[in-house]
Amino acid sequence: HPLTEGAVSGVNASLLDEAVRRGVDWTSVYVPTQVIGGIDYRGAADAVQVLNKMLGLDVDTKQLHVMAETMARAARSVQRREQKKGGLLGRIFPGEPNE
Repeated sequence: HPLTEGAVSGVNASLLDEAVRRGVDWTSVYVPTQVIGGIDYRGAADAVQVLNKMLGLDVDTKQLHVMAETMARAARSVQRREQKKGGLLGRIFPGEPNE
């Protein structure tokens, strides 16, 4: 569904501005994401799959899914290490119970 509010910034805004300036038709596909300030490989794969269906493309998303799983495993590993250390509060207030 078309968006009625919101903002586009950064590289995306520059690309859209250039498309408008040159009279190039454009569209944006937005997908839910939990990643801020990084690459959301699963979100990118979801967007490509939507475009595949909409435009009859056959873009392979396998590598995006592999990267998404790699990033998820890395995040889980960091989370486990932090839990073993007692997390941020455990390091700030050693000996204090964490809640």
